[in-house]
Amino acid sequence: DSEVNVKMAKLLVQAQTMIENRQCLDLENIVELIEEVMLIPLIQGTLYFAAQIEGEDSDSSNGDIGAAYVLANSVLPYIDMVDKNAATIISDNTQFQVDTNHVKDGTSAVVKAFSRALAEIDNFDCDLVGELDDYGPVCEDEGDESDADDVKDVKDVIHVSEYTSDYFVNIYEPKLDTSEQLKIALDIRDIISSTSISDARSIYSDGKNSL
Repeated sequence: DSEVNVKMAKLLVQAQTMIENRQCLDLENIVELIEEVMLIPLIQGTLYFAAQIEGEDSDSSNGDIGAAYVLANSVLPYIDMVDKNAATIISDNTQFQVDTNHVKDGTSAVVKAFSRALAEIDNFDCDLVGELDDYGPVCEDEGDESDADDVKDVKDVIHVSEYTSDYFVNIYEPKLDTSEQLKIALDIRDIISSTSISDARSIYSDGKNSL
């Protein structure tokens, strides 16, 4: 099992024990640790999908655009608390509706924004975020070369490069295909931006992006 999964399992067991023993104050600390561990797949997912949609046209119906937007917004409140500028960069580059190509500043800007912000979160094990193909480790190694032997076994470290579509589906097991909902959202966008009532009515009645 990956170290993230092992760590999460241990924390959940501790939390269960504390609930049973009504150790509410200690439970608060465990919940905070659980939240931090849960950030890891959200960050990995955001980076993976940002890389997938970089350069996509503003009118693209690629479902990965919605995935990047949802995952980014799930983690942005935490990033904003420690680095508002980094949060702005991540948000601007993972917007659902854009006037330019998607990820306008490039995936590298998103990686750097995460790297800078995560360094500000106390006791956050940034190494577990891993690395994104073609961009290297998300977090810079602050240790010296003598620590090399202490690095976790590579099989225990989650890498964003593992996030193929099948891998992502196997983890989250989505119940529905939301591609049609995305197309409907694009129709709503076009209705709002229509310059005439007749155009808006046509999109509403017959669809434009959706069937």
